Amino acid sequence: LQHADHGGWLVDLLQQPRDIMSGDSYSVVRTNDNTLLLFLADAMGHGLSASVTSMLATAFFNYAVQGYSSGELEFAALATSVMNFAAQNLLEDEVFSGLVLELDPQRKSVQLASCGMPALLLARNGRVERIRGANPPVSAFLPPLQLQRINLDGVSDILLATDGLGDAATREGGAYRERLSTDLLTTATTRELFAQYSCQSDDSQNDDDITIVRLIAVATEGQRYCFTAPPTLAGLSYLQTQASQQLEAAGAAGERLDNLELALSEALLNAFEHGFLRMGADKPRLMQDDAYDGLVMAAAPEQGVEISLELILVPRMGRLQVWLEVADPGSGFEVPNRCDRHDRHDRKSAATATAGRGFMIMQRSVDLVRYNPAGNRLLLMQMFDVETTQN
Repeated sequence: LQHADHGGWLVDLLQQPRDIMSGDSYSVVRTNDNTLLLFLADAMGHGLSASVTSMLATAFFNYAVQGYSSGELEFAALATSVMNFAAQNLLEDEVFSGLVLELDPQRKSVQLASCGMPALLLARNGRVERIRGANPPVSAFLPPLQLQRINLDGVSDILLATDGLGDAATREGGAYRERLSTDLLTTATTRELFAQYSCQSDDSQNDDDITIVRLIAVATEGQRYCFTAPPTLAGLSYLQTQASQQLEAAGAAGERLDNLELALSEALLNAFEHGFLRMGADKPRLMQDDAYDGLVMAAAPEQGVEISLELILVPRMGRLQVWLEVADPGSGFEVPNRCDRHDRHDRKSAATATAGRGFMIMQRSVDLVRYNPAGNRLLLMQMFDVETTQN
């Protein structure tokens, strides 16, 4: 979710269902007003009834957000209608926990309606704030919703999770929620957070579904470097070299640096192919006809046309968070759908395809990869364990 010409927010999500039918469900929607709407549901119990309740409520949310316009009254109407729908579809003695949230990067604020969900965690200026929901779980009787508004100044991460995470028993006794705030600060992604949870708790003994949604602010602070170059092979080499020198000076090293440099080279090549050469669906044909290399080598710079690279180094709890954003002058690219698929047939076909493999390489090399809706800005994030982040 981009803000102005840089920064913004991204969604990092992980779900761990316990069975083919899960009581957890979620939906994330980018609105026409450049806000982010999120729905998170956790139905009581296991099996068919909980799963159906959760899925019905999520489907209704997806229906209700069509044509949504931002504003306090509109958000209040949306949250109320979704929770009323859930209440009307509960079985006898069934209870439903849910949350509706709107993030507005322009106003730097969040609107929230939370019914029986665990506290929302905010990482703000290196400390964690717990924001408890203002409403009880949804039942047959639903009192008027109480809405909450949160200012996002200084907030780097927002963590939402169903109670399967915080209620999990730790190996040393107690509940994982006692460790959650610390682990939020020391990790940067849901994958890292879940790994910390797995160290503290035996996930095989947890019979509750887990859904983790982490909203991450793209760095607005830290040491920032901006480079531009003409869209040529020499220009790409210059940008790669400049980024590598700054990363090494900041203490980044080892396999994670190698992987980040690999991902960056793919991102720069993608910007060159799609943003300058306007190479799209015809790339496989060009490669098969042995015309690709000649087209790339013959590329000549045009006045005022450049590829830009922004590097941001953010110290974070004794670690180094690296953001790299590559922007090209083109109208955008299409990321193949198969990049997000996981079945065996799609993995095999993607591995032998002549297009789309660069994006897969990036996904496997760094902690996070995101691109803007237009497809002409690509963002990479990688964490490093370093002692210092300054020369």
